[in-house]
Amino acid sequence: IPFELTTLYYDIVRPDPIEEQTYQVRYAPLPELLATVDILTVHVPLEPATYHLIGDAELALMKPSAIVINTARGPLVDPAALAARVADGRLAGAAVDVFEREPAPPDDPLVRLATSGCDRLVLTTHLAGVTHEAGQRSIQRAFDNIARLARGEPLQAVVNGVMAPRPALAP
Repeated sequence: IPFELTTLYYDIVRPDPIEEQTYQVRYAPLPELLATVDILTVHVPLEPATYHLIGDAELALMKPSAIVINTARGPLVDPAALAARVADGRLAGAAVDVFEREPAPPDDPLVRLATSGCDRLVLTTHLAGVTHEAGQRSIQRAFDNIARLARGEPLQAVVNGVMAPRPALAP
């Protein structure tokens, strides 16, 4: 078990129980998960249904000793609700790498709280995944896709649904 912790998750799609066992995770409905966890990390895409997925009502379910981490997309967590709960001690802290508007403006509630001297809040500038190794992998994937395109093969890891046209064959 990683770090000897119980890892709970919530998702609208549950994997096979064998996968849960393989990854040593346990499903919990969102309200139960929020009331139970010591650390909440958010990892979902930003869609209309996930905008402010974690808002004041959801944060109110959490223990005052809990910490919220958002490195996925800023609008998944309501910044005003998160800042208010960290500021008054209803949450132990937060770490945020993504903001509702980027770059985060000075009037963002989390930025205002951080600049007020709150030591239970860590803000970074959307850099959590920027490492030398990640850069190397991105470059390699780009070159691999260029080679695949030249061979007329389908591209890998296309996330926007746009596929490159096939190269024209020489007469």
